[in-house]
Amino acid sequence: MGAARDHVRVQYSKQKVLPARVDEDMSKFHGKYFRVEEEIRQLPDGRIELRAVATGETYGHGVIRFDLEAGQSEIEWFNRNGTSASR
Repeated sequence: MGAARDHVRVQYSKQKVLPARVDEDMSKFHGKYFRVEEEIRQLPDGRIELRAVATGETYGHGVIRFDLEAGQSEIEWFNRNGTSASR
């Protein structure tokens, strides 16, 4: 998720416009257990949220929320039932 965050921040810095999606080629943000979804969500507080979903049925999902300018981030993981698994 960090690589996708960095990619979105670079795209934003070039044009000062939030991209419509993470990238044309999402395969570079796919791993063995998770893949980043292409949708970019802007939260009410101005931060950006990206979501990673499991490639199998065993795991839940994760989100990274970050500030476009400063890059300050937080990652939260969720179980399959939607409850937070982060500590």
